[in-house]
Amino acid sequence: LALRALSPACARDVAVKARIEGGADDPSGADGEYRLWAHGDRSQPPLELFCHNVLSARPTEFVSLRNPSTNLSYFPPGGAARGTVLVSSFSKLRICPWSLTVKTDDFTFATSAGEVLQSYWNGRRTLQLSELPFATARDAAGHGRGNLPNRGQAQIDLRGTGLGVRVDGFTPLGCAAFGVVAVPVEGCADARSLVQPRVALYGGGFAGRMTPTGDRTTDERAAGGNYDDEGRNGGWVLPLARESADAPRWPGVTREAELPVATADLGGHASGAGMLLVDMRVYSDGRQVAAMVIPLSDESEEDE
Repeated sequence: LALRALSPACARDVAVKARIEGGADDPSGADGEYRLWAHGDRSQPPLELFCHNVLSARPTEFVSLRNPSTNLSYFPPGGAARGTVLVSSFSKLRICPWSLTVKTDDFTFATSAGEVLQSYWNGRRTLQLSELPFATARDAAGHGRGNLPNRGQAQIDLRGTGLGVRVDGFTPLGCAAFGVVAVPVEGCADARSLVQPRVALYGGGFAGRMTPTGDRTTDERAAGGNYDDEGRNGGWVLPLARESADAPRWPGVTREAELPVATADLGGHASGAGMLLVDMRVYSDGRQVAAMVIPLSDESEEDE
């Protein structure tokens, strides 16, 4: 127990330390930011994580984010979705300290505004959404990436945490889904690194989204295990990686473009920001075109 207290690897180890030090008399005072070492190994640099409900039966860990306004998921109404613009903003992300995987549908430290009613399966099913998982760019506006400023978006900003996401770790899922992964030029130290602390996702479809690759639907499954991925999403699906000069390199060609940035204000967009387009994946008639950059101003290339 003493070793766990000296080199805590998770919130349960922090609880051990609190009890040894006599802090169990004030359960609420035990919550806070702590340095945690991977598997208790002090030879590795620690991560600073927020430990929540430390002295409860189920303590949990979170990554604290600097700015909720640059950590949001955005679903505008239109097409097969009606209602008001839905935005979920996150100030902390639930994380497993052992695997560094984020639970995208933990809303303990999130705020949401707006509501969307989406129909899918040719109108045979409906889905009421009042919150969106982290890293989810979703809409139901239709096929292709036209009218991009009003399509689904997600902003990921892990700067200051020592962590990042892999830019090749996202996939368009759902009906006629499309997706764009972009890295904001501002604050980008190395555009060729596959691990980036700040990423913007753009995506949607008839009932589509751009999300982490393993983020399958949680609502339904078609016969034979064939997921249609049009329903509700989220879960332990977003792996993070430590920022490092040794991170793998992105082999594709990047191109700078002006893209809109969703804001936490409902329906709001900041003026176009410089983005490095590191990947675009488009589903077209069931065929995926991957790892290519398509000029956003040239709609004629959309189905190539």
